[in-house]
Amino acid sequence: MRILVLSFSLTSGGAERFVVDLCNALSAAHEVTLLTSNDDAAGSNACYREELLPAVSYRNLHAASGHAPKALRGILRTVRELRPDIVHAHSDLVQLLLPALLVSGVKYVHTLHNVAGFFLPHTWLRPLFRAFYRRRVIPVTISRVCSESYHAVFGLDNDHLIPNGRAALRTSPQRETLRAELAAFKAGRPLFLHLARYSPQKNQAMLFEAFAAVPDARLLVLGRDYPAELVQRLSGERIRFAGERTNVADYLSCADYFVLSSLFEGLPISLLEAMAFGLVSVSTPAGGVVDVIRDGENGFLAADFSAASLAAAMRRALSCPLDRQAIMQEYQEKYAMETCAARYEQLFAET
Repeated sequence: MRILVLSFSLTSGGAERFVVDLCNALSAAHEVTLLTSNDDAAGSNACYREELLPAVSYRNLHAASGHAPKALRGILRTVRELRPDIVHAHSDLVQLLLPALLVSGVKYVHTLHNVAGFFLPHTWLRPLFRAFYRRRVIPVTISRVCSESYHAVFGLDNDHLIPNGRAALRTSPQRETLRAELAAFKAGRPLFLHLARYSPQKNQAMLFEAFAAVPDARLLVLGRDYPAELVQRLSGERIRFAGERTNVADYLSCADYFVLSSLFEGLPISLLEAMAFGLVSVSTPAGGVVDVIRDGENGFLAADFSAASLAAAMRRALSCPLDRQAIMQEYQEKYAMETCAARYEQLFAET
């Protein structure tokens, strides 16, 4: 099959990481082209480009945004030029509207990487989007919560639920140096790792409030956009900010627990990465997280989105050891990229 994959960019985010993994996996048996719209001359828009395998053809439209006329015209032009069998968007439905309307003989697929309302910028677009999802675009949701939101927002039940996957992570030669550094920071205490950019969705203010109520533990924070004032105020004996890192696997291999405080999620890639290293995850009951974590079995869920509930879940995690090997095995069986890619291949072939 000839597959054209659409993404706004390859910035450092879970959906973008997933796109690279999926393109790499599909390129083993198919002709894959990845087309990004946002100008990759800005380094932040090409964070994961070097991780693409040589078999994946990469193109960039150098547009100001994914909805700019230059981007939408470029996508239509590329579809007409390549005549792919599949156009698979990981951006939004807007990028598929013109080609799905004007270029026939192609299967159009849109993976909704969050709850459906996230992809509906204006309510007046609902009838248009619903019509495309019914007749021209195959919708894919990534968790039960995302699927239910799709049904509620669009009044349709024709989505295909395919949970996200993550390719195997490899540690770097820096790991042993990092392990020694973190051992000094841990000072014999358990280490929680939080891996996310700073944003309202990720709800870090609540995370730091909750962690204040978890004694005798340490918190390591990875990600970009944390305000300098916040970093300066909270950095100390118990909390360390490491910024954005490319060797995430090294940090995961040195941590004991993983913690998420999000208000909403699709199915976070960072959670799957934590499972790949057998970390015990603690999270708010956000979106697809509740499809992955079974409270007390392979992780711990807060009762709600309050600091008190997340702190209670973190304390339960500290007092109730879980089988890390079983967590790693579950990742391999359910969330490895090979499993995910095979389900997409089946969808492309059968729908």
